Amino acid sequence: MKKITYICFVLCLILSACGKNEVRPTTISGQALQYGTLEPIEGANVYLIASGGGDGNILTNDLSWTTLDSMLTDAEGRYAFERIISGAPYIVTDLDDTRYAPQRDIIPVQKEGDNPIDLIFKPYAWFKIHLKNVNPHNTRDEIFLGGFGLGGGSDQNRFIGSSIDTTIIGEVEANKNINLKWIIYKENNDDMEENDSFYISAFDTIDYEILY
Repeated sequence: MKKITYICFVLCLILSACGKNEVRPTTISGQALQYGTLEPIEGANVYLIASGGGDGNILTNDLSWTTLDSMLTDAEGRYAFERIISGAPYIVTDLDDTRYAPQRDIIPVQKEGDNPIDLIFKPYAWFKIHLKNVNPHNTRDEIFLGGFGLGGGSDQNRFIGSSIDTTIIGEVEANKNINLKWIIYKENNDDMEENDSFYISAFDTIDYEILY
C-alpha cells in the first residue's frame, strides 16, 4: 500500500512539473467601436501579425512582419484570434470605409493568456461654410479662417476681395467639439476676431454662414 501511495505521489510531482512548463495559448478578442459613441463597427479588418521572418506584407510595408491570420469584425463589431501558439503576436487594424479617418495601428499583445483589446475608429463629419462680404470697403478686405479642421496659416483659408461669396466644404473627425475661428480685416475698421464651437456628430453635415 505504501508503495502504491509513493508511486502516486511521484506521478503527481511529474504532472505538476509538466504543467509548469506548459505554454498557455494566446487569445486576442474584442470589438471595433466608434470613437465617442462606442457603437460597434461591422466589417473592420483586423490582422494578426508577428515580428521576424517577413513576407513583404503590403499592409505594413515592412519586411520584418509576417501575417498569421486576418478577419472582419461581425455585426456586433467583434473579432477573436484563439489558441495562438507560436510567435510574438501583434494586431493591426484597418477599416476600408471612407466615412472614418484612416487608421492603421500596430498593437503589441502579451505572448500568453487572454488579451481583451477593443479597437477605436474615428468617424468623419462634414462642414459647409458660406463666406460673403456683405459690407465691402475695398479690394483689400480680408477674412482668414482657422480651426474646424482647416489647419493653420494656410493661404487656402485666406480670402481677399470686396466681392467674396464662396462656400468651403471639408471634413473633420466627429463625435467631439470643434472650434471655428476667423479674423476679418477692413481698412476702415480694427481687425475683428471671432470664434464659435460645435459638437459635431458622426456622418452629420454642418452648414455655417459668415457674413462680414
